[in-house]
Amino acid sequence: MSELTTRLADGHETEAWREQWLDRLTAQAARTRRPSRTEQAVRRRERAEDAVVWRLLESGTPVGYLSMLQLAEDGTTIVVLEELRIDEPYRRRGLGRAAIEVAREWARGRAPRISVSTDPTDPAQLALFRDAPIGSQNMHKDLGERPSMPAGIIARRMSAEEFGPWWHEQIIGYAESFVLNGLLTEEQARERAEKQSGELLPSGLDTPLHDIYTIVAEDKPVASIWVCHEVEPNTSFVFDVVVDEGHRGKGYGRAAMVAAEQSALAHGSQTLGLNVFGHNDVALGLYTSLGYRPTSQLRTITV
Repeated sequence: MSELTTRLADGHETEAWREQWLDRLTAQAARTRRPSRTEQAVRRRERAEDAVVWRLLESGTPVGYLSMLQLAEDGTTIVVLEELRIDEPYRRRGLGRAAIEVAREWARGRAPRISVSTDPTDPAQLALFRDAPIGSQNMHKDLGERPSMPAGIIARRMSAEEFGPWWHEQIIGYAESFVLNGLLTEEQARERAEKQSGELLPSGLDTPLHDIYTIVAEDKPVASIWVCHEVEPNTSFVFDVVVDEGHRGKGYGRAAMVAAEQSALAHGSQTLGLNVFGHNDVALGLYTSLGYRPTSQLRTITV
């Protein structure tokens, strides 16, 4: 294994890294149909409490960059590995793994874990971060013709009477997913779930561009799904899908996703996206079987 050393990048190097980083972000955003990703990353860097860019060196020769951020988010301090890049001629020498240890050392005393967003289509990233658990991943599907709902199942708008209990359970489930994947404490998860859900649905069922459906089979509610439109150009997004306990394993989750695709197409979307937490193997299997492919993965590195 080669020996890695580091030094802070100087102004010229930092600017060179930033330009290359933005180019890579823009290319990935275009490929995954998420153009807002680049702007979000820039804003995150601007609001960081602390940010550092290191020049990575092997025997004094520059071989790459490591960028780290410390941010306050919903009252919690988080550390983000913004980018770790080893130049192609110097890969497969253990330099990337040595750089992860540099990131761990910087994070100690700041946060218990490091968050890193990886590109699942990049073999180098998959190899480098293979030991970091997937906390969640975004997936998307290019939509085609309008799919048909399975026989005997319908999707209708959620009623006002159903909304209250659904809202309560949605927040509990969302918060629980953060905890199960080691992303937040119970208190932090509850606060974030309530805050984000409230921001997304300020007017409840009447919030524009949001469709919340109840899936009905044999005249009984069996599942629900929440879809938001125009999250990106020509793109809708599934925020929540739940099959009621006692009705699982009967194809109702698949029917709910059909309802989501119908809703997206009705709003003119060409792509439907979603986020699935790392612990949810059943949901991941369903989405994969329906043609959804991962576009980004949020992984965690324990400090």
